[in-house]
Parts: sequence; structure tokens; C-alpha cells
Amino acid sequence: MILMAKAGNRDVGYALAFVVHPDPSSDNGTQLCGFLDEVYVDESVRGLGIGRQLIDDCLQWIRCQGARRVYEKRGFVQYAVSFEKTLD
Repeated sequence: MILMAKAGNRDVGYALAFVVHPDPSSDNGTQLCGFLDEVYVDESVRGLGIGRQLIDDCLQWIRCQGARRVYEKRGFVQYAVSFEKTLD
């Protein structure tokens, strides 16, 4: 699922979420695993709660797909680190 945030007629953020059937070694008892893959909010509207709302809406969608125990009340546990750089 791709969830878009708008301010007026302008796109100001997005979040990506999906649910998969994991291999048996990582099953959480539901045979489903939910992922919140990306969250982005434009700098011009940061601090207004848009990112929090995107996360909450994605988590609700994941729950509705049948996955449980999702992201420990938004206090995610780190399992990977990534870096990004814009090239000129």
C-alpha cells in the first residue's frame, strides 16, 4: 500500500507498507508479517504530525490485513541501518 499525505492540493508525504507470508522461521503466529518500509514528509510541513498520522494509518492497515503485534506501539526495534546520499 502507498499512502499519500496532502496539504491543500500538494503532495507533502508518503508511506509504504506491505504484508507478506514469511518463511516458517520468522512466523509470528499469524503466518503474516507486516512491514512499514518508508515514511517521508516534506520539510515544509514537518512537525505538524503528518508523519505520525502516516505511520498510524499504515499500522492500522497492516492490522486489518491480519498481522498482529505490529511494531510494539510504534517503538520499533532496529534491525538494519541504511544510508542515503543525493548525487549532484
